[in-house]
Amino acid sequence: MTNVPVSVTNGSRLLLYFPFLWSMRNLVLLTLLLLSSCGLKQIGEDVHSYSDGVWYGPSYGRYMSGTCHALALDYPKGYDWKTDPLNDDAGCGLVMLADGVPVLRLKTGPEYEVSRDLLRHRIVAGRLYSDYTDGTTTVIKEDGRERVRYDGAEEIVCLEVTGGSIHTLGRPEGGNGFVYRVDGEPVLTREQGILYPHLDVHEGSVSFCFSSGVAKENGYHVCHYRVTDGRVALVETADDIVKVWDMRVYAGDLHMAVSLPEESPVLVCGDRRESVGYFNSLDLVSCSFCDGDGLCLWTRFLHSGSNLMSDILWMGGDRWHMYRLGGTLTAVHVDGDVFGAVMNPASGRDGIIFDSTRACSMPQGYAISSRNVMARKDSVLHVGLSHTEGGSPVIWRPDGMDTLRINGPIICLQ
Repeated sequence: MTNVPVSVTNGSRLLLYFPFLWSMRNLVLLTLLLLSSCGLKQIGEDVHSYSDGVWYGPSYGRYMSGTCHALALDYPKGYDWKTDPLNDDAGCGLVMLADGVPVLRLKTGPEYEVSRDLLRHRIVAGRLYSDYTDGTTTVIKEDGRERVRYDGAEEIVCLEVTGGSIHTLGRPEGGNGFVYRVDGEPVLTREQGILYPHLDVHEGSVSFCFSSGVAKENGYHVCHYRVTDGRVALVETADDIVKVWDMRVYAGDLHMAVSLPEESPVLVCGDRRESVGYFNSLDLVSCSFCDGDGLCLWTRFLHSGSNLMSDILWMGGDRWHMYRLGGTLTAVHVDGDVFGAVMNPASGRDGIIFDSTRACSMPQGYAISSRNVMARKDSVLHVGLSHTEGGSPVIWRPDGMDTLRINGPIICLQ
């Protein structure tokens, strides 16, 4: 596997200068005086017209198939957001762009109930869904408009929208367990348990999985459950399963990533078992299903006798060993039978972007800021890269990249 240089295309601007006649000097001075008396905006000041902390662009709502939506934090021009990203006086905003054009802006802060936490925002079907808590109440907004409000402080782990309803999996802040809600109303609550962070929608049904310990006569036993439309069903597991790493309902079928006494990991679906492949020189550290619309296992191994780790992706019977000395994968996104993966810069080495089996060098000075910054549009991989020194972010593609005219990190792509 070799690094393929990334071609970067930059636009150029042609500046035309026409000398003004000396006789127009007074007119220019008069115009400047009139503008200044009308209150010109200061450099770096937000010039958008907001209503209740929300600005809707002229092309808002005009979404088409193939549109790449990007979500980013936007600080005033010239502000060093890398040094102090949480400064309440910085004037940070949240901006959603469609193919690079701003369509929605939200002001952030407690007074607007919009957080600067990167994990509290996501794009679903071209809409921005944000959650916020003040420690006593949780609020979920759609494109800046309040949709859900309920008592209690929760961290929203997963959010999906189907049939006009908002389905969420949330964890109580500072507590254990989880709550499954539909439009804010609790459907299933557990005070303890392991929640697998996959909320899958198939033919109108919403499913997820969790595990919970149960005390029995012969000791403590871990039970596994599948939940579909709020109905809980116990999942029977074979006696030779040593450990369950992850569970997910995909296309209506339950899939489990497990370890067996002599083999690990193994993908289990009903009575079918598929071995991901065991390496005698590697010890399994983690194993989980990747984000995105597809079934792909992301496994991480520790090389025996050392502190070096490497990643292996398994999908549809194929296996890819992602290895670089001093580096591991930062994020993986799957779309059908193809995937995208990113290895951020580390230990003085450049980052790498994997477009399935093709490896490309990441442009220097950039990295991804979250795991949700990959999307595939018209079969082309798009990756949102944030500037490591606090400059403008870019949308990377295999044939080039586009600079976004904002000052902040990219949160997610969709």
